[in-house]
Amino acid sequence: MSSIAAKTEQAPLGADGSGLRPGGATLPRSIGGLGSREAVPAAPVRDQYWDHARNALGIARLLVQDRRPEALIDTACRAAIDSASRAALEQAGMRFEGDAERALARLAAPRDLLSAVSSGTPANRLESCERVIAWVAAYLRSEAPERSWGY
Repeated sequence: MSSIAAKTEQAPLGADGSGLRPGGATLPRSIGGLGSREAVPAAPVRDQYWDHARNALGIARLLVQDRRPEALIDTACRAAIDSASRAALEQAGMRFEGDAERALARLAAPRDLLSAVSSGTPANRLESCERVIAWVAAYLRSEAPERSWGY
């Protein structure tokens, strides 16, 4: 079997369906010259979710700037909020049950935090999404101050 075929038969990341590497997984990193490899621990799942949230928020910002369809902006905002919620729940040791609103309530977020995300102009929706991400970042800063929680 060729090495290419062997690589395509490997299990996908996140056998649990999350698309993320498990916290204990390692990634190969090439150092020095060719063929020199060292195993590097993968980022904790919490950090991977946070990176997904930051990326989705960046996409939402670009979509608003480019005046793209509202459905795309809504999807990017929802993806950012879901991923940020998952990061915070992971930090708190809780499971995500598929509902960002419920997740934020479990984290004691203000009840009206999500209310404007699905209404108003695309710019208003983005601002609402940014408020949610800012609240989650503040939560994570208080729980894990050793890491930067910029967005």
